[in-house]
Amino acid sequence: MRGVQQQRAARAAGTPPTRAQALAAGLRLGRSELVRARAGGGDEAASAAAPLPEALLFDCDGVLVDTERDGHRVSFNRAFKEMGIDHEWGVELYGKVRQRERKRERQALPRALGAKRGRAGGGGGVAGASHLLAPPRIPPQGSPPYANKQQRNDKKKLLETGGGKERMTAYFAEQAAARGAEPFASRAPDAASQKALVADLHRLKTDLFMDLVARREMPLRPGVARLVHEAMAAGVPVAVCSTSNERAVSAIVRVLLGEDVAAVMRVFAGDVVPRKKPDPAIYLLAAEELGVDPRRCVVVEDSGIGLRAAKEAGCACVVTKSSYTGGEDFAAADAVFDCIGDEGDERFSLADLAKLLQRRGQQQQQGAAAV
Repeated sequence: MRGVQQQRAARAAGTPPTRAQALAAGLRLGRSELVRARAGGGDEAASAAAPLPEALLFDCDGVLVDTERDGHRVSFNRAFKEMGIDHEWGVELYGKVRQRERKRERQALPRALGAKRGRAGGGGGVAGASHLLAPPRIPPQGSPPYANKQQRNDKKKLLETGGGKERMTAYFAEQAAARGAEPFASRAPDAASQKALVADLHRLKTDLFMDLVARREMPLRPGVARLVHEAMAAGVPVAVCSTSNERAVSAIVRVLLGEDVAAVMRVFAGDVVPRKKPDPAIYLLAAEELGVDPRRCVVVEDSGIGLRAAKEAGCACVVTKSSYTGGEDFAAADAVFDCIGDEGDERFSLADLAKLLQRRGQQQQQGAAAV
């Protein structure tokens, strides 16, 4: 306990912990930690260093792991098949589902979230944003053809709905209304049976998704483990804030990041809050539970709705684009990258995030003074 208290005191003072303090707190120093244990002295360097974030909050899908195309989509389709439901969400279709679903939220993004910034490190972005790559190509194969114009329009309506259960409900309802398609046409014709069927489907889908995680069929995105370990070494709390099922998110943390990380990395997910992103509730809850100021937290997101949630919570937000979010507008982000980056190919580090918060605070003070 004393080691943890020393870590917190050092973080509050903007002073990096010593190796002894880190080990006393049961935290592991990463191979490429930015905050080096001082052999002695170093007070001038410590005083010049920007204060570290009070917490580092990660989204899960698209940030920790690029789960959408080869994880959730595959699991939805397997669940449909196992329950005898004749629907398939192909690669291109599912990509459009995710992109258009978020389009409405992007269009509603308040300009008050922040002045427009360049996408590659301009206006307050952290150093290294020039590493930003072109959006990855989404393979077109595997997308079932639309039967007709009506079916195409039905699927466009689905895209405006967020959440796995909500997405299935909207999709099945539109298909039943448009062409009498199951399972809502006769198999589950009323609201109660539809809710029960979707709940069963979602439980099965989650089990199938967790099987994929357990088999390590989806690797961590580059740099995730490095940045998590840097934060742990510096005594900065880390957490995951996701609208996905809590079991699935916890499995990703435990299996892919390891038991030592899972022991300290809080997971806020699923229905832990009544309103999902872009509502800021999940980030506000995480800050409250961790006992930190959301204005001193840095969020790592991959989507427009996640960015909006982070900003409305008062957090700084760095975006790492994923397979299905490459074309979104992230002008309100504090910085945008293609990934976090492994050691030797880093896009940003914990020290960069500290500098980002420092510059952000200075800009806010200047703005307040100008008013």
